[in-house]
Amino acid sequence: MDQTKRKLIFNQSSKEETKKLR
Repeated sequence: MDQTKRKLIFNQSSKEETKKLR
């Protein structure tokens, strides 16, 4: 369960980082 939540947070962070990079 914790892993899934962590993955979700990581995915959101990655999306934000991509937006910043672009």
